[in-house]
Amino acid sequence: MTRIHWGIPFVLVLFAGTALSANAEQIYRWRMSDGTALYTDVPYNEGKLEKTLTVPPPDSKEAEQAERAKLRREAAQATRIAEHRELSLDTADTEIRAASLALESAKIKLHAGLEPRGGERLATVGGNTRLSDAYWRRGRALEQAVQGAQERLSNAYIARNDLR
Repeated sequence: MTRIHWGIPFVLVLFAGTALSANAEQIYRWRMSDGTALYTDVPYNEGKLEKTLTVPPPDSKEAEQAERAKLRREAAQATRIAEHRELSLDTADTEIRAASLALESAKIKLHAGLEPRGGERLATVGGNTRLSDAYWRRGRALEQAVQGAQERLSNAYIARNDLR
């Protein structure tokens, strides 16, 4: 009978130790010969054991709620990023359409501006005419407007492609 009484407490202690080790985790801190610290969850053969920490497991309901909250935050952030990207792409597409219209308008103005206006033809002594400096300045300004519109369209395409 004595054996049974001593055996039962021993078994209970064994089960209690097993339950504690199942719920808690041991972390060992070892100081290596070069002075660095090594943290492991298993005993290590080299170095000097400095400390043993027992880390209790998190409450499963709290951990589950925290994980769900984290997933909700990540989903909300992903949604915001997607909406921002979609808005940015829509803005880039709108800029491409506006730049295309501006380029077409500049080309039409350039084509219409090739015809000299009144006062832009100057008579010469030989009976011929030549175009005035105002005509050439106006032509250069119209060509620069076309080049500017082409650059705007090119930049709009680059901006949209960078977003993709």
